[in-house]
Amino acid sequence: MRIYFSEGEALRGEAGEQLVLEANRRYSAYMGREAFPLPEIARSENGKPYFRGGDALPHFSVSHSGELWCCLMADFPVGIDIQEKSSRTSEALSKLAKRYFSDAEAAYSDLYGEDAFYRIWTRKEALVKLTDGRLYSTLKNISLLDSDYELSEELSVNGKTAYFGELEIGEGICCSYCVSEREHALIEFL
Repeated sequence: MRIYFSEGEALRGEAGEQLVLEANRRYSAYMGREAFPLPEIARSENGKPYFRGGDALPHFSVSHSGELWCCLMADFPVGIDIQEKSSRTSEALSKLAKRYFSDAEAAYSDLYGEDAFYRIWTRKEALVKLTDGRLYSTLKNISLLDSDYELSEELSVNGKTAYFGELEIGEGICCSYCVSEREHALIEFL
């Protein structure tokens, strides 16, 4: 499992797709496989991008915030989210938490502040991406807190386990991933 990062103003659309293709080339080389010649990027009904062409191609998830772009690639389903912390007030974050988080998560976010809010937010976004959006409507009913009132490292979803991880990117940036298999993430900059 590898996470690729890039920085720049125009990393969406076609430029973002070119970065995904470069990440695929590097991932294939890392895995000791021949890269597929420019696999086509398609989208599921819910908008999740994937490589069209079969099971031999890796799974990937993309996220961007501000000038940051990242792509997680693995041989199993994945989701990733990156967020630059905004200038929203604690009241605005609390309002968002009450709308999208479970009651326990909203209380956790209020208690521990902005960092806690973004840790939950990026994990939930990564989980939605992992599941191709199928959990979006029930996300408020899914708590990422364990019985000790801490953020859980894994969660059972529809009989399958999802594993969470976080990356230290820099001040004011939160990045979380959610994967279907526990594996160490290696980071590379494009």
